[in-house]
Amino acid sequence: VGVDDDGVVYYLDKYLDVFKNIYLLFNLNPWGSNIRSKYKMRTTPKTYLCDPSIGLSCLQINTKNQLLNDLNTLWLYFENLVIKDLSSFCEANNAEMFFYRNEKLDFS
Repeated sequence: VGVDDDGVVYYLDKYLDVFKNIYLLFNLNPWGSNIRSKYKMRTTPKTYLCDPSIGLSCLQINTKNQLLNDLNTLWLYFENLVIKDLSSFCEANNAEMFFYRNEKLDFS
């Protein structure tokens, strides 16, 4: 929950929880280990769409060429697709999946 300069309250966290409860979103937790590093490790979970095509539909990307013309969106879609498939594989095999991210590196 956050408040902007005008005092308007935003309930983003509550909306995110609702979206997680109805299986639109899921979190990928960070790998947490007590290692020494000169870089600060990030501990905030990453949030992904359960169905990556929802994001493309919301952005009105309907053709392959539209996606290929925006490589940043293509990379985010591909990352989401891979993470979703890996999480399904982990769930089926009673395994856990984490990501590693610090100030310099981001391995999802």
